[in-house]
Amino acid sequence: MNAYTTTTPTHHHCWTTASHHRTSEGTISYQHCSCGAQRILAPAQEANLLAVVEAG
Repeated sequence: MNAYTTTTPTHHHCWTTASHHRTSEGTISYQHCSCGAQRILAPAQEANLLAVVEAG
């Protein structure tokens, strides 16, 4: 598992890769934070965020 850290105005996220899979365009990573937030990263571009779901 890989951990990535980002900060929002109210919470310091520590992202952990839960799973990933290859697609025809590269690898998609699914990550989560201990606060319950989740995000999906685009193929071959970990800086290219596809979605974030904040816990609620």
